[in-house]
Amino acid sequence: MSQQATKGLSNRETGSVGGKVSERQAMVGAIAGVAGATAARDRATPAAPTGGGVLETAVEARKIAFDRIGHGEKVLLISGFPQTRRSWNRIIPHLSPRFEMIPADLPSFGDSGFLAAPATTENVGKVFHAFVGDLATPLHVVAHDFGAWCAYSWALQSPQDFRSLTLIDAGIPGVTLTDDIQLSDYKRKWNFIFQMLPDLPAELTRGKEDVYVGWWFKNKGLSAGRDPSG
Repeated sequence: MSQQATKGLSNRETGSVGGKVSERQAMVGAIAGVAGATAARDRATPAAPTGGGVLETAVEARKIAFDRIGHGEKVLLISGFPQTRRSWNRIIPHLSPRFEMIPADLPSFGDSGFLAAPATTENVGKVFHAFVGDLATPLHVVAHDFGAWCAYSWALQSPQDFRSLTLIDAGIPGVTLTDDIQLSDYKRKWNFIFQMLPDLPAELTRGKEDVYVGWWFKNKGLSAGRDPSG
């Protein structure tokens, strides 16, 4: 990996200026927003705030929800936004006869626990490094969308964990994405800005998670005749 790419990923801006929002700030907001919406779905579950604690990788790694299906070389599958590990369900039966498939939820997504530390790609990468410690690395990693952001950062930090890395449908901050999100691109990226707000996204989506998440699958899911770039 080039030094330029590494520098671009690790030195994201942390503020918003002149109608622009940094990609790293958006990543933190997106994970925190999903965590809040997940907690809102079940009022008996307290909404643990993301971003305030110290990263304890061993503790966070034990919160990762995952499955193990099949036999052979290990393939870790990391889903994106707003998905869970079940997004791989149609692919796994085709590959599990030859590989051990390990679909996993990102921290604060699906059945995984809340990430108590700042929700940066670097921290998530460190969590997955700890997570695969018991899986006999190196292993194959296939990651989609936000999962790809985290897997890329993880690979920069711990390349020894990887037999191969496949990134799907994701622009990578510092490599293929510009430093800022332009507000004029609201149709594709409005959720980044929305979910950066503290508390309000969870309040607005409480009891309407199906509407919010359903919008993504209705309007962003690939279907016959739809432009996948929309």
